[in-house]
Amino acid sequence: MHHLIHTVATDGPFALLDLAHLSQQTGGDLLLQRELLDLFRLRSPELVDKMHALADTSQRSALCDLAHQLKGSAVALGAFAIAAAAGTVEQAFGPNSCCNDDETVTFRTRGEAALAALSDAVAEALVAIDAYLSDLTAKPEA
Repeated sequence: MHHLIHTVATDGPFALLDLAHLSQQTGGDLLLQRELLDLFRLRSPELVDKMHALADTSQRSALCDLAHQLKGSAVALGAFAIAAAAGTVEQAFGPNSCCNDDETVTFRTRGEAALAALSDAVAEALVAIDAYLSDLTAKPEA
């Protein structure tokens, strides 16, 4: 089996896609990596869209649940920038994020900024994922 281990973008906690981590999580199984990344490519934009839709409602708990789900998936795959951004969304919309009516404008601004950062992180990571999947497709397994 061919093991392609490198990192797209940066190493460390804010890697767009830490392929060493992904390889460790999947035991180096490239077919499993493809399957998981394909699923993430489809699912992550859907989750972000749902979060944007929920941001204008009173369903903050549901939004936080989606952010937490995305954060867990991102950590498992090594998409740490998405995980960090999703964690910020959780904090921005969490139960302790807004205490009274005077803080509503700050809450909305903070929440909107967190969602925008998450959208950007997902878009950037999807480019990295697409590049990695193209690289996998171009290289025959040995």
